[in-house]
Amino acid sequence: MTRPYRREQAPTETERFRSHHMSDNITEALRGILEEDLDLALGDVTRESRLIDDLGLDSVAFAIGVVAIEERLGVKLSEKELFESKTVGDLEDLIRAKAGTPA
Repeated sequence: MTRPYRREQAPTETERFRSHHMSDNITEALRGILEEDLDLALGDVTRESRLIDDLGLDSVAFAIGVVAIEERLGVKLSEKELFESKTVGDLEDLIRAKAGTPA
């Protein structure tokens, strides 16, 4: 008996964020910062999630994020650079660029 053809579904943005470079230290550290330091539930967080509008980050969260990124990843960002990152993906790309790690 043959099985009917079943087309694989493309991963959702949430699944892509969760699985994107799962073994990658930058992605894992960023996930940890968002979840542990900034107290965000990652269930609905995607690379396209906007830091301010979707996740509700404020100036205090940005200051905490700058410190946490430097402590966990050794990447020094200014609050201005962090603030100019509109989405989670922008932030990850900025960290990668500063760390010299390809996406």
